[in-house]
Order: sequence, then C-alpha cells, then structure tokens
Amino acid sequence: MENSTNKIKILTYNAWGLKIGPFSIAKDYHARIYSLPSEIYRLSPDIIFLQEIWKKSDRKYLINELKKRGYKYSYYKTDYHPRIKNFKWLNNLMLGNGLLIISKTPINYSNSQAFSFSAHTATEEFFTRKGVLFCEIEIPAFGKINCINTHLGSVDYNPKKLHFNKKQRLNQLQQLNEFEKFVLNITKNYPLFIGADLNIDERNYNNLNWFPRGGKEYEALMKKLNLIDSYRVMNPDKIGKTYSDNNHYKIQGPEGRLDYLFHANLGSTLVPESSKLVFTGPIKRKNKTFQLSDHYGILSEYKIKKAH
Repeated sequence: MENSTNKIKILTYNAWGLKIGPFSIAKDYHARIYSLPSEIYRLSPDIIFLQEIWKKSDRKYLINELKKRGYKYSYYKTDYHPRIKNFKWLNNLMLGNGLLIISKTPINYSNSQAFSFSAHTATEEFFTRKGVLFCEIEIPAFGKINCINTHLGSVDYNPKKLHFNKKQRLNQLQQLNEFEKFVLNITKNYPLFIGADLNIDERNYNNLNWFPRGGKEYEALMKKLNLIDSYRVMNPDKIGKTYSDNNHYKIQGPEGRLDYLFHANLGSTLVPESSKLVFTGPIKRKNKTFQLSDHYGILSEYKIKKAH
C-alpha cells in the first residue's frame, strides 16, 4: 500500500557560457550568467545538469548563488586531455568539459568521476575536454540514484552545401561510442538519469542530417542503453526543438532537438509525470531583453512512490 508520495524534478540545460579571457564569444554573456541562478530557482528543480559552464569564476558564482537558494551540493571535475595527458601544465591551459551537477540533496563524492572523449570534432574543440561527469545522489524520500551529465562535440555546418563536416561527424560517432561504454560500466543497482547535449538530432528534419544516418544513432543509443527519453514519452506529438530558429542566438545549422533528459532502471517506484521545454522565451533585466542561452532546456518531473 502506498503511504507516501513525493516528487523529484530534474533540469538539463546548455547555458552557452562561452568566454575566453576578456572576449565574450557568446552574446549577452554577463547578463545571461548573472540571471541564471534566479531563473533556475523559479523552476525549483532538485537536480541540475548544466553544460557549457567553461569558466571557473562562473562555476563558483553559480554554485554560491544556488547554494543560497538551497542547493548545498555540487560536483565538477575534468579528466586529463586525451592528447596531452602527460603534460599537466598544458592541461591547465585547456578549457575543461564545461559540465556541472548541482543538487539539493547529498552527492556521494567518493565514487564520482569524469571522463574525457578521445576525439574532438570542430577545430576549436581541441582546446576543450568534452566528455562525461558521473555522480551518485541520495534522495531522502527514495534512496540513491545515478546521475550522468554529458556534452558531445559540435560539428561544422556548410550552409551552401547543406551538410556537416564528414570527418567531424565520424569523430562525434566515436564520442558517442565512448559515452555508451562509460554508461554500460555504471552500476545498474540504482535508477539512472542522464542530462545531455548530444548535438545529435532525434530525427531528420528537412532532409538535413545532424548525424551520418539522421536519427538512427539516437535510436541505437536508446536501445543499447535501454534508455527512455522523458520529453518524448511525455510529449509524443511534439517535436520539442531545443535548438530553434525562434531563438535569436541560434548561429549555424538547421534547428532540431539536440538536448535530452534520459532515464533508466526506474522500476515501479519512480514514475515520470511531465516533461517540458524551459527557458524558451526572452527575459528582461535592467531594461535589457535577452534569452538565457542559444539552447532551450528540459525540465522533467517524476513521482516517487514508496510502498510498505
């Protein structure tokens, strides 16, 4: 008999925190990063997966501001750069993986880990260490869950020829294979949640392949890892484009659904209730109107049932 019901909300979001030294490559950079904690707090997620938080100062700011709002736990780590892992001083000059996990409830730091992909895609991505971040989080009303945050490389797009760089796409496929192996090595004892900017479209829009076989890689990933796509299962009739022409920050390539929140091993005690796109519209701060990122986020809610 069910004697208690609680809920858990999980957010995944590519924050587009792209700044190198004094140069803000991403538009409205300071206004967006400054606004992010309060905008996240409005959604009240329990666990937050962020991508593209590249700068140490931004991570510190977000962690501190969200800690004031009840998010006491955070995890960030970057593995060595696969090409120069024997040169520590060179690794220090490279950007990390840009991944950050923040939680209201305790993170088990003892078995948390990071992994860097062995290949890079677009040329500038050599200077990053894109990969995977894993940690175990304790949910008081439920128990332990496994959490993974990942960001695959972007691929250059030729608007005249209407196709993506073939070599870079193959390197992206290698990253995907490495990601799959990483997930398969994670213990299956607990429910698994994955926040991801895969830079892979679920389907093939307007005959423009985001990936070599347009959608088949997504299907293979779901099948191989036994994943469920929370947005798709709760919104079967919506495309749910997270990289949209309606976002004025969008730069290259066709629009599509590139960001995902997956789950697995939920059993009968965790039930998905809703999933939606968030941060889709502009916000206003100090007479300035802007969007939070060039991507939209995904917020999914699950019901926790505890029976005795």
